[in-house]
Amino acid sequence: MTRRLIGSLLTFGLATVSLIGIAAAQSKSGEPSGRASASATVGKTVKGDASWYGPGFVGKKTTTGERFNSGKMTAATSSSKVPLGSEAVVTNLKNGKSVKVKVNDCQPDVSGRKVDLSKGAAEKLDMAHKGVVPVKIKVVTAPPDAQRCHNAGASSAK
Repeated sequence: MTRRLIGSLLTFGLATVSLIGIAAAQSKSGEPSGRASASATVGKTVKGDASWYGPGFVGKKTTTGERFNSGKMTAATSSSKVPLGSEAVVTNLKNGKSVKVKVNDCQPDVSGRKVDLSKGAAEKLDMAHKGVVPVKIKVVTAPPDAQRCHNAGASSAK
């Protein structure tokens, strides 16, 4: 009987330690540490290459359901750090020019390329004729229920 009692106490103790560990792994907002809340995303910076897209996608639906307009300040991303529906400031690291864009689409996961910009945004960064340029992307707003692109495959503009 004593061995059963000791075994039960050990099992209870291990379960308690496990629960304490799970509670400690949670963020201050109460979200599990494996999920990023919108507040955890705002302020994040990603560096990589940017290109632009547009001619074949005008009027087609983006991942968020909006119709693509190449003149608007929008972007498609493959980075899970830049959620859909967020606003980000994209800075061309070659000339220091910046533009604020709304992230409304997913892009193909191309090595090093973190963002595809609308032609209008590319023109603001003076990169429309350069093809691909290095950029810094800083998330400035993000919706609380933000979806993320994970290895998106291809633009969803349809």
